[in-house]
Formats: sequence, structure tokens, C-alpha cells
Amino acid sequence: SDALYREWGYVALSRGRETNQLYVHTVDDPVDGGPHTRQPRHDPVATTVQRLSKSQAEQPLSDRASAHQDLEADALSHVDRARAFLDSRDVRRQQELSRRRDGLERERDRDLMWHDRHQDELARVGRAITPRARRNRAELTAAVAASRERLRAHDQLRAKFDRELEQLPTRDEIDAARDRLRDALRLLRKVRSPSEQLEREAPVRSLSLSR
Repeated sequence: SDALYREWGYVALSRGRETNQLYVHTVDDPVDGGPHTRQPRHDPVATTVQRLSKSQAEQPLSDRASAHQDLEADALSHVDRARAFLDSRDVRRQQELSRRRDGLERERDRDLMWHDRHQDELARVGRAITPRARRNRAELTAAVAASRERLRAHDQLRAKFDRELEQLPTRDEIDAARDRLRDALRLLRKVRSPSEQLEREAPVRSLSLSR
């Protein structure tokens, strides 16, 4: 439980006449009420030791106020840095080029589809010598040539976009910055609501820990 702390452990583990035992969950709760269990994501013993090492002893008001201010300043600093990065010209340019490149890929896929279709129709016409066949063959040959030219233009423009994108932040870097901003804003809300946070972290009076 998140409510474990050093003083609780001292009281709970000093009442036995002969021995004291603390039981820790070593598996997660069953999934959807089924019989199977999952391995925990973190080492439960190490997590319990870490929580029992933290003290809930009262700190002087001046110390708590200073720590609160430091935490708020740190959260604001992370928010400012993440926003400055996401609002930068390089990020805006990367997003613009990415949108244009995605649109270019869709256009190229359509042109490639028509190119292949015209190629198939041209193969079916073959070497027929009727006037209609000759006319169809000429139209299809021109359509295939036009499709190839459009595909070549798409490839050249895509290569140009890619060269510029190599000099800009990647999508993964932008997504990571968004995650940092979200986490910093969440922390800032918690810091600015100390009464709610203290209420959520208040220790319970009785705990039942079973294996």
C-alpha cells in the first residue's frame, strides 16, 4: 500500500511477544476475477522496503513551505522548457513538412495504382491492329508515361522533404516533449492542491497484508 511509512512499520513490527512478520504480495491481483495471476511490474519486496524507509514525521512549517516552493518552481521550469520546445520554429516546420509528406505519399499511392492499372490494360491490348486497338494502345501508352513522370516528381519532392526533416526534431522527440509537458502539468496541479494531496496520502489506521 502507498500508505506504508517508517513509523507505521516500527509500531506494527514491535508488538509481537516472540516474533513479528510482515507479508508482502508477490503477484498482482487476478485479471478480471479469473484464476490466473500476473507477475508484478516491480519488485514488491524492494518497493515495501523503500516505502518503509520514508518517514511521516512532522517537518517545521518553514521547511515544508520551502520544499513546496522548490517543487512548484521545478514543475514550472519543466512546463516552460517543454512549451518552449513545442512552440519553436523547428517543431512547427517539422509538423508542416510531415503533413505535406503524408499528403504526398497518398498522392503517390494513387498515381502508382493508376500506373499499374494502365500497364495491365496495355498488356491486354497487346499487338492488335484494329483502329480501336491502336487508339487504345496510344492512349494507354501516354497514360503510363504521364504516371511515370508524376511518380518521378513525387520521389524528388519526397527526397527533398526527407533531407530537411533530417535536420529537424523527430516525431518521437516531439511526442516525448508532449509527455513531459503533460507530466509536469499534472505535478503542478498536485503541488498547487496540497490539501487534497495530503488527504490522499494520509495513512490508513488498519492494513491487511496477505500473501
